[in-house]
Amino acid sequence: MDKEHNNTARQAMREEKISSHDIAQEILPLLKDYFCGEFTAAADTVSIAIENGQQFQLKISEVG
Repeated sequence: MDKEHNNTARQAMREEKISSHDIAQEILPLLKDYFCGEFTAAADTVSIAIENGQQFQLKISEVG
């Protein structure tokens, strides 16, 4: 586990607010494990460019 992941996990355990940016950063390595392509995380968005030319964008927002 990296340092940033540990910080986010500690925030959740202490019931501190977690930002959409924190979630984007946590999702990024998981996507890299399952898909081949280019991945970037900025603010509340994860952008994905798959090697077959498809492009996706995940927008993370708090709903509650």
